[in-house]
Amino acid sequence: LHDPLTGLPNRLLFQDRLQQAIALSNRHQHKFAVFFMDLDNFKIINDTMGHDAGDELLKEVSSRLSCTGRKTDTVARLGGDEFAFIITKVNAVEDAVSFAQRLNKLLKIPIEVNGNKINMGSSIGITIYPDDAVNSEELLRNADIAMYHAKKQGKNSFKLYSSRLSDKIHCRQKLEVLLRLA
Repeated sequence: LHDPLTGLPNRLLFQDRLQQAIALSNRHQHKFAVFFMDLDNFKIINDTMGHDAGDELLKEVSSRLSCTGRKTDTVARLGGDEFAFIITKVNAVEDAVSFAQRLNKLLKIPIEVNGNKINMGSSIGITIYPDDAVNSEELLRNADIAMYHAKKQGKNSFKLYSSRLSDKIHCRQKLEVLLRLA
């Protein structure tokens, strides 16, 4: 249930904790946030410095991310350079925004790997339960959609999910299908 490289919870354990967060939120009538984070330009590190350097970078990023939350929060490595967070008991959207800003600031500090200082950044998508979704699949999908839009707007940024973001993706998919048919 843990990622062998970083020691963080893996996707399976994250999904279990997400189910628990939903149950607790329903029981205690509070909100929580799900964050989907992707490291900016990670592929370049693997391509230019090698996968061993990429692994060392992931270990350091994981170590930093592990120190960001409370004991009731969860940080997981979903795979590759993708990480996810469950931040429990979010009172307002501003709490989630503040956490995303802390994450981006934390990753702006250069990371030394094999004698090289690497400037890392991240793109983060945020969704709030129960405002944006009612089940774990939708929460993770919506956070991923928001992350995709954060990456499009520029590196080292975050984006809050809104239904408009999903609408844009669906319109783009329809357009691509129509273009292929044409």
